Amino acid sequence: MGHLAINFKLFSKLISFITIFSLLLQFCIAIPVIAATKKNEIAPPVIIKLESHLFFRTYDDDSIESRLTRIEKQVFGESGSQTIQERIARLQSVLEEQIRNSTLSPSSNPKTQSNQEMQDSNNNAPIINNSSNSERSRIAVQAAREAEMKKLLSEGVDLWRSKMTQEAQTKFEQVLRLDPTNSEAHYSLGIISESQNNLVQALASYETALQNTSNNREYKEAVDSLKKKLSKNEQISAKQAELRKLSELATQAFRRGEYVSALDLYKQLDIKAPNQALIKYNIGSIYLMMKDQNNALPYYKQAYKLSPKEPRYANAYNNLAQELQRAEIMQKEEFRQEEEGKRQQAYLSKQQNNQNTMWRANPNSLPANNFRTPNAVAGYGQSLPVQDAMAMLGFSGRGSNEGIIITKVITQSRAALAGLTPKDVIRAVDGFEVNKIDQVNSILNNKQLNQPIQMLIQRNGNLAVIRM
Repeated sequence: MGHLAINFKLFSKLISFITIFSLLLQFCIAIPVIAATKKNEIAPPVIIKLESHLFFRTYDDDSIESRLTRIEKQVFGESGSQTIQERIARLQSVLEEQIRNSTLSPSSNPKTQSNQEMQDSNNNAPIINNSSNSERSRIAVQAAREAEMKKLLSEGVDLWRSKMTQEAQTKFEQVLRLDPTNSEAHYSLGIISESQNNLVQALASYETALQNTSNNREYKEAVDSLKKKLSKNEQISAKQAELRKLSELATQAFRRGEYVSALDLYKQLDIKAPNQALIKYNIGSIYLMMKDQNNALPYYKQAYKLSPKEPRYANAYNNLAQELQRAEIMQKEEFRQEEEGKRQQAYLSKQQNNQNTMWRANPNSLPANNFRTPNAVAGYGQSLPVQDAMAMLGFSGRGSNEGIIITKVITQSRAALAGLTPKDVIRAVDGFEVNKIDQVNSILNNKQLNQPIQMLIQRNGNLAVIRM
């Protein structure tokens, strides 16, 4: 029995210890729950609705005091000094009409609230029934709201003019949170979207502004202008797609060596998109590949004029122009030489025929020693050696099978002034072919003083006529 009593006492103490430990554990768990409950106080429905309306979110983690202060600063510009219940009642009484007329969801419209919600709202924030005070407060709130929107709009315009586009957009969006139907804010957002080339969004903003203020001429002009621009852009896009397709086909034809097809496609491009330097350059290059330099040059020139700072256009035009100029000069020189040769050949043939006719009629008409007196040549009264007739003209030479090779020309002499130079070969004098000194002097001695003399000479393999 003694052991049983001892065990019972020990059992009783153990039960007491477990009970005390359980109570302590429950108390420790209850402390943070109480703290959390105090922090996460249940806010009246009117605060939740006002936060959703003004900030598009709720601040459930903040205290009622913080949430009320935030709403009051947004609406009145400062927080109230009354009790929480009075402040809630003031907000509810002056903002009910604004909330009902806003674009909130049906759940936030006081007319669609359940009886329980209205009862909870009445329990937590009793409405002030003084109509005079409520009207004054409503007017004050409306004035503060309009002043805030005016300030935001002004700040947004200033930011836009300072090229701070993102900041300006934020200001205009804040205006729409206060008044979703504000036409000026919608119009300003349209301007920003258009500047960013977001034309579809810009048109939507302009149309919303016009819908809310239908008699505004500026909004209507913006809508009409942007619609035209969008229509034109669609046409431009279609045209650009067509041009890209033609360009691709032309490039492919050129790479395959189908120059005629490529030329035709590029010329179609040139008609549809005139004054494009690259197209002009490509047409010139195709003509050059087809060895048609004369048609290539005008297109190179047009490309160079359209884009004078592009090196490849300038080089292509200048190089081809110089090459064609050199070819033209050479062609003209060849033609001139050919025509001169023909004339000389005809002249020599005619003179040779005349000489042969004369010699056949009188073989002694040009004897080797038949010289005129000096009086006939230069007015002197005594005979001159054979060589002196050439010397009187200021040159000397020696005979050869090709003709008379000039060995010396006296400076400022009649021969020098006529262009005769050493190493020239006299092939004929006055149409008579010569290869001996006697023949030259005989012809010259038969000339009257200062009578023109014509010589056919050969210089560096080329024939030329000299008159003296």
